[in-house]
Amino acid sequence: MHQHWKSRKSWLVLFILALLFGAFGVHRFYAGKIGTGILMFFTFGGFGIWYIIDLLIIITGNFTDSNGNIISVNSGRDDDDLFSLKKTAAQMQSAFSKERKDSEAQQTKRTQYSQDDYLKYPAFTAKDTGSSSNKLLVSDEIGKLHDLMQRGVITPEEFETQKKKLLSY
Repeated sequence: MHQHWKSRKSWLVLFILALLFGAFGVHRFYAGKIGTGILMFFTFGGFGIWYIIDLLIIITGNFTDSNGNIISVNSGRDDDDLFSLKKTAAQMQSAFSKERKDSEAQQTKRTQYSQDDYLKYPAFTAKDTGSSSNKLLVSDEIGKLHDLMQRGVITPEEFETQKKKLLSY
């Protein structure tokens, strides 16, 4: 039989966090389960199902922390509760700010064009065949040109000149 140790986390804090904010996974951050806390946050507690299951496990005293130690009614210390809540808030803030920074970096990478990219656009050499797909291509190219102008890669005059060329095909 597997030996479980009692956690230093407070069952009362865990229960209150789960009851009030369980659909957002806050109780999992408190227990040190950052990854599943993030998953619960984005799925709203597994669409409510995961939240209810966690609440039942907590009530029965079988919920474990990130080290596998059971968080039961007799575990934890009351004087650590406030510190634990502050630490949980800090962990959540850290996890979400890192995720936001990663997301912003990916967005910047996707929308970053250089002047070399501007010169390689196929629409500058394409001839109008009258097809709707070519008109869509021209529309996309004008959008890309506008993006380049907004970021200062090309001047407004260059934008207008290239736009006229594209529309004249």
